[in-house]
Amino acid sequence: MFTQHNTLALTTLISAFALAGCQSTQTTTLSPLLTNAKQHIGWISGECFAIKNAQLEAGDTVHVINVTNNQRQAVNILSTDATPCQKLASQQTAVSGQQMHTYYQVDRVNAADPVIALLGNPKTLANYHYQSCTLSNGTFFYITAPQGQQLWSDSFYSGEKTLPTCSSDLFR
Repeated sequence: MFTQHNTLALTTLISAFALAGCQSTQTTTLSPLLTNAKQHIGWISGECFAIKNAQLEAGDTVHVINVTNNQRQAVNILSTDATPCQKLASQQTAVSGQQMHTYYQVDRVNAADPVIALLGNPKTLANYHYQSCTLSNGTFFYITAPQGQQLWSDSFYSGEKTLPTCSSDLFR
């Protein structure tokens, strides 16, 4: 026979089991900038945005980061027609031996040329370091996390001979 004390104990036990089954787990959704950097970060030269992502559309916003002074600017993709970028695309393919990027026409950038450009919220990478160094024939861009690990890197080939300043440990 159930007494008031037994009923209270049974109610407490059932509540404990119910709460145990209803535990919430927190999940953290990482920004695509962190999980798939190659498809969200590229570079701009002139009015051409080069990125390893063929899914962008006219009107998409691209955030430009000038590595020399960390100034930022937002520009828009004007066209998915890569015709204005054919010369640049051919030059990049000639050096690398393969077509590695999709090219988009963008608003002209008010910064040194070339520059790093990214899709998504640039605040996601607020504490990251945007850097570049010169190769014998162009520029090597890279972004490192505050702890030093490299998040993204890519090369822009200028076709001009330059004095290399990149450290060999960047390519390991």
